[in-house]
Amino acid sequence: MFIGSCGYSGSTLLDLILGADTNAVSLGEIYKLAWYSQSPVARCTCGEPIVACRFWSDVLAELRARKQDPALEFSEVYLTVKRAFDSPHRFIPRLLDLLLVLGNRSLLEVGAAISSETRDFRQAARSAYELFECVSTVAEAEYVIDSSKDPTLLKILYLHAPDRCKIIHLVRDGRAVAYSFLKNEARDGRTLPETASDEERFLEGTRWWVSKNRNLEWVLKSIPSKRVFFLRYEDLCRDPDAVVGQLGRFLGTALTLKGGAIEKTAYHNISGNPMRFRRDETSIQLREEWKEKLSPGDLEIFSSVGGALNRRLGYPDSF
Repeated sequence: MFIGSCGYSGSTLLDLILGADTNAVSLGEIYKLAWYSQSPVARCTCGEPIVACRFWSDVLAELRARKQDPALEFSEVYLTVKRAFDSPHRFIPRLLDLLLVLGNRSLLEVGAAISSETRDFRQAARSAYELFECVSTVAEAEYVIDSSKDPTLLKILYLHAPDRCKIIHLVRDGRAVAYSFLKNEARDGRTLPETASDEERFLEGTRWWVSKNRNLEWVLKSIPSKRVFFLRYEDLCRDPDAVVGQLGRFLGTALTLKGGAIEKTAYHNISGNPMRFRRDETSIQLREEWKEKLSPGDLEIFSSVGGALNRRLGYPDSF
């Protein structure tokens, strides 16, 4: 299961909710595994560094056995590709992106013959599925959840194995996302100068939300609807049991949310929202402080830039 979304849309929460089921295992933003495995400070959600985590040690041992390479390290597992010239507001410009929009595996193979970037991403998909199989074996779980969000990774994984990949298209009210961006912009290291006003930061966050969601919509266009589950973050928070039941039917299995609580110490996912470390936050709560914090000027900025897309996703202007 791949969770495709914009940042600040609840992908970490959804990942944890689904990972609570005994038949599923939550991985978080797994494309960052190589970096996490080498960092002395980055931690698995269980609280341990990757190198000290029993779960990831078992996964690495399984991967080494399958590849018959006893010296293999996670830093050598090819899960993503560093892309040059990416812009926060890029709208699908390069050969690989066009191939992904078209969504044809044969065209992707043609692209791989002439584009090193396409070949690199194809190899990343192969490596990802090898890792998923090892995780599934170690966790004794049928479903692996990847909340990497990125539409390029989503489409490459889908095209590599269409019958093995299902997608959760997760969205959140763009006004909430832009507000979260405003609060966390400095932490994320975006490109705005320190002197940027809150209005400029909010505008940047709105544009970022629009570009991420539009790119996601483009790559989903050529994927059959039966492989995609559309989900609003707000619906998940308001009635998580009902949504988990619907997701179970989508997957063809029974999923359960254990007691409506999330016990975070049992997870081994990578990266994501820092809420995964706040052990006292075990309940699911809808956070909508943006409704009180955003000014009429903020709402006007959002309406002019992202209002049409927000309405199309099911969010009326009034709240």
